[in-house]
Amino acid sequence: MAHAKAYQHHPTATYAPAFTMRGATEAALRYLAPRLTRGSLNEMDALSRFQPISVLLSEMDKKVVIADITSPDKPIAVLDVTVSPNGTDTYLWAARTEKGVQLDWALTSYVSAVLNGFQVAHPTLVSPVDARNIEHIAWLKCVGFEHSEYLPQYGRKELPFVILKRTKTNV
Repeated sequence: MAHAKAYQHHPTATYAPAFTMRGATEAALRYLAPRLTRGSLNEMDALSRFQPISVLLSEMDKKVVIADITSPDKPIAVLDVTVSPNGTDTYLWAARTEKGVQLDWALTSYVSAVLNGFQVAHPTLVSPVDARNIEHIAWLKCVGFEHSEYLPQYGRKELPFVILKRTKTNV
């Protein structure tokens, strides 16, 4: 009878995700490429004529990957930070896997803290996002980005994009 009472309540979660971030490697980006969300893949296609793996491997030194510490060799997100040639704007491009979306609440908190640290040197981040990628736009807003501008034609396919900005004063 005593053990029957133990099953009268839902189990309590004992695992809270924690993350690790490191410089992107070819192996990590090759792991990510087929696992990115449909919205991220569509956005890459709207911007580049190259396959997702080629886009990810391009300028690999500017990218970092984020992984759950329980599976550090299986990244769940990639961040690409690029400073404009004139040094006035800093662009952030981010993409998540479905696993990253599933860990959304914890990943949002982690990425927000990472961006806060990054903004010590780069107070304003700009992120152009495919307007069809509603889920990603919502996530970026959760990490502190705000709608800045609507572009009816952007990228190689001239599709609608939204420009989001995150300033140090917004967070």
